[in-house]
Amino acid sequence: MLKLIIGITVLLTGLTTDYIRAETLIFVTTDWPPYTIGQDEDVSGIDVEIIQEFIKRNKIDAKILAIPWKRALDGVEEGFYHAIFTLKKTAEREKFLHYPTEQLENELTAIFSIKGKNIKAKSLEDLKNQTVGVVRGYTYGKEFDSSEFIIKDEGVDDKMMVNKLVNGRYDLIAGEEISVKYLANKDKTMLETVYILGDYPTYIGFSIKGLGAKKDKLALQFDVTMRQLVKEGFVEKIRASYMKGQ
Repeated sequence: MLKLIIGITVLLTGLTTDYIRAETLIFVTTDWPPYTIGQDEDVSGIDVEIIQEFIKRNKIDAKILAIPWKRALDGVEEGFYHAIFTLKKTAEREKFLHYPTEQLENELTAIFSIKGKNIKAKSLEDLKNQTVGVVRGYTYGKEFDSSEFIIKDEGVDDKMMVNKLVNGRYDLIAGEEISVKYLANKDKTMLETVYILGDYPTYIGFSIKGLGAKKDKLALQFDVTMRQLVKEGFVEKIRASYMKGQ
């Protein structure tokens, strides 16, 4: 009986290992123009095209899903999803994500208002008790994230934040310059920078729980591929195609 149980256990373990090897990897992100545009599997955007090229060149069986950001973060932490992009690196996230060396973007993160509002700040303290629109699950840098004197109104994505700003729901939003200005331009609205929070690189992160040892190989493959894409001019060409007219 003991031999039978051991035999079944070995068989099941083998099947599980084969399943993991054969499964389609799920890379998640969120609707964040111009880096990701769309929902579910119907997506495009600067970083989507970079990740698609990475998948293609390395013959990885994977698909990309755009879902709400908080769900994406929780999913990679639990191992339901295998990778997430475009995101900043934090000590908390490094507990459940393995980052490659090469970054996807470098973002100027700041607080913005509609042009002409004349809201100025030399420090965050100057915005004490002001309401600032933020996206649930995003990080905007240690200074802003840890500030308790600012009222942070959470929403699902940058589209919602920009829409509330344009429609006068509040006067300030925090975000990445290219993305929020890209969205505002679509509404023919000009924004101005109130306070710069910092320059932060963004990455793809591989789920430690979802991938196990495979995370290291994927990170190395990404580094090699990203350097090659930059060298070939692929990345610059993709960025230029989305930022045309901006």
